Amino acid sequence: MINWDDAACNGQETSVFFDHEDSRGQKRVVLLNAARSICSTCTIRSACLDFALQSGQQFGVWGGLTAAERSELIVVTNRRQSLSAVRHRAAS
Repeated sequence: MINWDDAACNGQETSVFFDHEDSRGQKRVVLLNAARSICSTCTIRSACLDFALQSGQQFGVWGGLTAAERSELIVVTNRRQSLSAVRHRAAS
């Protein structure tokens, strides 16, 4: 069970973690860097990222990753699992 009270983002403005998706240019960079800076100090960062991946969070920064970065992580993980399964079948 995740204790969200321990999250570094607890009490922070949610716009730091979500409004970057509607922002462009330097404002987007500033918001993303602020979110990632907060996430980098978080004691439950891994659990937060796991939650976002398992629950399919499509928006915002979770565990230090944007929605696009989480999608890419899922693709890479699925490819590795597929390759591992193919290699295992070939070795059998």
